[in-house]
Amino acid sequence: MQAQAANGRKAIAMNKSMRKFYSGLLLFALLFVQGIGIAAVNPSSLGGPKPQYVDLTGAPATGYQLFWYVGGSTSTKQNTYTDSTGLVANANPIVLNSLGEPASGIFFQAGLTYKAVLASPTDTDPPTSPIWTIDNIKGINDTTVTQSQWVAGPSPTFVSGTSFTLAGDQTSTFTAGLRLQIVDGIGTKYATVNTAAYNGTTLTTVTTINDGGLTLQNPLSAVSYGLLSATNISIPRFIQAGTSITVSYDTSGRPVINNSAPNVVLRNYIAGLTMSTAGSSGTMTIAAGTATDSTNAAYMTLAASIAKTTSSWAVGSAQGGLDTGAIANSTWYHFYEINRPDTNVTDVIFSLSASAPALPANYTIYRRIGSGKTDASAHWILFAQNGDEFTWDVPVNDVNVSNPGTSAVTRTVTVPTGITVFARCVFNEQNATSSAQNHLYTALSQTDTTPTSTLFDLRTNSAAQVSTTIQKSVLTNTSAQFRTRQDASGASDAFIITTLGWIDSRGKNQ
Repeated sequence: MQAQAANGRKAIAMNKSMRKFYSGLLLFALLFVQGIGIAAVNPSSLGGPKPQYVDLTGAPATGYQLFWYVGGSTSTKQNTYTDSTGLVANANPIVLNSLGEPASGIFFQAGLTYKAVLASPTDTDPPTSPIWTIDNIKGINDTTVTQSQWVAGPSPTFVSGTSFTLAGDQTSTFTAGLRLQIVDGIGTKYATVNTAAYNGTTLTTVTTINDGGLTLQNPLSAVSYGLLSATNISIPRFIQAGTSITVSYDTSGRPVINNSAPNVVLRNYIAGLTMSTAGSSGTMTIAAGTATDSTNAAYMTLAASIAKTTSSWAVGSAQGGLDTGAIANSTWYHFYEINRPDTNVTDVIFSLSASAPALPANYTIYRRIGSGKTDASAHWILFAQNGDEFTWDVPVNDVNVSNPGTSAVTRTVTVPTGITVFARCVFNEQNATSSAQNHLYTALSQTDTTPTSTLFDLRTNSAAQVSTTIQKSVLTNTSAQFRTRQDASGASDAFIITTLGWIDSRGKNQ
């Protein structure tokens, strides 16, 4: 009898233990199999739509409180929902009914993790004596993942504009070609690992190839490296027969594909940066745009339009733009987009020089974007620009002569000096003689050729007092000159050249 009683007590105890075990197992299963919120995944029916919770004795947890917090948090609450639509949130805490069940279902929001805490009816919020706590719960089949493309690396120490050190041996991670995101004293920059060398004791020195030619600034506060490996990247490879394709990146971390070396940019590229002035004004406005610098090493982007006055250069809009000296009357000036790589600030300057402006401190890259001329009051003469074509608001009568003769004559017209452009001109011949006349207008770099009845730009017939006109673009030299020649001339003949404007490739053909 005693043995039977003992066995009976053991069976009862085992039954209570097993009930607790299965209750706990059921709870664990239910917490993981409930459908996730906002109807992202259909809920599982395993264990029933409303789980039952028990107290420490195995009885229904009547009146107990079920709290829901953000995963890993001790007090930040997070909503669960009554059904898979995610439209109605449960109370938090959920107070269990007489059967130890919630009044409705419990659905999680996709992509979130939860902490569940069961507490007695009288416990506080947050509970001080929880019955149990289960953390980092997600809805079943919730595959929502948020992953940054950058992995935080060790704390960096500034060495130079293209190098830093990391504690320990980091050479297996910071391999050549690995993409980097670096936060320095100026902001966020992007780079590629060039080399990584461990000194054998304490430090790894990393040298970088910085996007856009920028330099690192002291101090460095963080360095992160890309998820993709440098040697076996998962992005598609770009292949061109007979060439070696490399991938470089711009200052925003976007890939730039090229066929030769890292950071290659489109040769002589220019877009936007259109010049305009109100005329009789000391202000020139340059529109936003992007251009390759004069060495084709980097892009320069003017993010917004900028206005420059004829005063000495100062950074920013409505500031001076002259590189050196004082503004002159009736003079051609050349405008440049300029950039300082250490801060990536882009501005505009103008200069008498057609190739090498006097740059401000730290501005080391530049590109000529156009030209303008001052009037007798040192104000800009009004013109309109459409791409490479510049048109005077008022055409200029540059040549008006009588009896021009039959020799080659060098003509100077009102177009930029210091560079070669195509002068857009109207040519007019007033023939007062009784013989036909033939005319040629050529670049001074071309062979001087006598016009004939089968070789000409403009031809007047033999009737007296005939006026003939053509419009033509002629290549100038750097002194704004080209050649004109005709095969006959009379004392009463007149020759006129009116300049409409010019075509300036702005370095695209260099």
